[in-house]
Amino acid sequence: MSGETFSLRFRILEPMMFRRAGEFDPSSRGIYSSARSFSLPTPSTIAGAVATLILEQNPGLMPGGESWEEEIKSVLGNAELRGPYLLKSGDFQVAYGERGLRLGELPGLAVGYWRLAQTEAKTYSEAKEWVLLHRELIKELERKAQALGKLQERVGVGLLKRAEGVKVADEKRGLLYAASYVDYVLSAADTEGVEICVDARNLQLEDSFYAVKLGGEGRVTALRKGSAVLTTIKSVVWRGREKAEGSVALYLASPALFKCGLTREKLLEVIAEKLSTYSARVLGIVGSTALLGAGFSLSKGRRKPVYLALEPGSIIFVDLPDPRPLEQLYWSSLSEAGGQLGYGTAIPIPLTMQ
Repeated sequence: MSGETFSLRFRILEPMMFRRAGEFDPSSRGIYSSARSFSLPTPSTIAGAVATLILEQNPGLMPGGESWEEEIKSVLGNAELRGPYLLKSGDFQVAYGERGLRLGELPGLAVGYWRLAQTEAKTYSEAKEWVLLHRELIKELERKAQALGKLQERVGVGLLKRAEGVKVADEKRGLLYAASYVDYVLSAADTEGVEICVDARNLQLEDSFYAVKLGGEGRVTALRKGSAVLTTIKSVVWRGREKAEGSVALYLASPALFKCGLTREKLLEVIAEKLSTYSARVLGIVGSTALLGAGFSLSKGRRKPVYLALEPGSIIFVDLPDPRPLEQLYWSSLSEAGGQLGYGTAIPIPLTMQ
């Protein structure tokens, strides 16, 4: 029902292809081409899959709007998505670059980087202390960060479909291609079930199981509704706290999209504007940026603009002058584009005691 908060849980049944930028058609790149998967789907991939399901259930509904984002929102209505997360062996993992961290490890990571930011390095001894702290943090991250999945390489040849339905090698354009799928089964424990989870609210979806296309090349997942990942965040990250004041770390769980060409200073200004509702002051960012093609046009069937993306695993440190509900911060996106669909999902982590 409207207003309900739950998670969309996509049960993974086989290796998946969440395609990175690049051409997959051999004819477009010469004698050889390849496709490589992200470790987790982008928010627009999930939102597009949900929108497609809704369109299948409502044949008379037509997506509208000029941009890919407006098209999907015209189908989802006021629904908001947050994530994605990976559920394996009973633990929720969040993206840290191309690897993953358990939700319960986020407070320690945030505090570690906060200590680095607070450590002055004006003298040799202070600089030495900073380097030691940084090395300790990197070692800790290397120990805790886990591979979300392993890449499974496959090589094929372009095929031609004859009228009788039989596929044979295309003599003119049947060139080699390689595909790297992400396989989430890393151990025997993972065979019990792996799910990609996205928190949702204000989304009208019946309690049922759905077969949903996701993961490329005709792959299908089993979609069901489950308890919100937010419930686990409240327990293992916020540890019962409902509000935060003072220094807070915002851990970026999904890419935040911005217009290309922004300088570091302008990026800080845009993020500060996104947080203006809370009168938050941005203290700094630890993270990296990359170019990311995001969004898919439901009507035109093609990808949309390229954005500057602040990558998952980045941390934004802010100062809140007044106590603010942590759940409200969680549902506030940091992304210029696609915020309602899950881009710019930030998990707030209090750094000061109440």
